[in-house]
Amino acid sequence: MSHPALFFYPRPRVDIAEVRAVSHAGAVLLTDTLRATGLAASLREALMPWTKPLAEHHAAKVMLDLALTCAIGGDSARDTDLLRSEPGLFGPVASTPTISRMLRTLADDAPAVMAAVSKARQVAR
Repeated sequence: MSHPALFFYPRPRVDIAEVRAVSHAGAVLLTDTLRATGLAASLREALMPWTKPLAEHHAAKVMLDLALTCAIGGDSARDTDLLRSEPGLFGPVASTPTISRMLRTLADDAPAVMAAVSKARQVAR
């Protein structure tokens, strides 16, 4: 599957209907920050070489999901279930095995990945 979307996370609508509250609504601020700073877009471009052409989950989305998981209290890759439980906020989240494979791919080329991520951070500033 190609990755035509410009942004990884859905943009939730706010309304006043009586519905169950989202358990990690504060994380929406983080996804909005990723959008506003351009970090998600620059990471998408920077990590494209490590994302297989037909991959369902982009390397940048996997890394951002891991960062969000840590920000909302997760301790490990399997804690991405916290995000997976709110698809309306976080979109599709990779499974733990997929995350592990992506981490292995990135670790195998760590110096180049770190250089690409550093460049992406500079672009987002």
